[in-house]
Amino acid sequence: MKIDQFNMNFPGEGDMALVFATDDAGAVIGTVFVKRAGVHVAEFARFFVREGERRRGVGRALINRAVEVAQKAGCSSISCAVHPENKRAILFYTRLGFMAAFHFGDGDILMTRPVAPAGGPS
Repeated sequence: MKIDQFNMNFPGEGDMALVFATDDAGAVIGTVFVKRAGVHVAEFARFFVREGERRRGVGRALINRAVEVAQKAGCSSISCAVHPENKRAILFYTRLGFMAAFHFGDGDILMTRPVAPAGGPS
């Protein structure tokens, strides 16, 4: 498995990155989209790992790279929204250091975790 990213910068939107994982044949097996959501906050969305590749460390590697992207952008935290019925995702994010920070009116939960400064421990 290889983790790579495509960086973008859009006027008014700021820095963004599409992080992706590929298998040994070069096929994409997972993705996550990371963008700045505030001055010191990053968020990720569109997190997906191909069904046959789940529970093999692909998701963890993608989220770890998303955290690195946020760290390099100078963010102090990274977050995502998750549906409260998605218990598997909530457990996964919790194991990676995320915690519930806010409940949206539509029921989604904002999960967040701190990001160490670049050069410091994550």
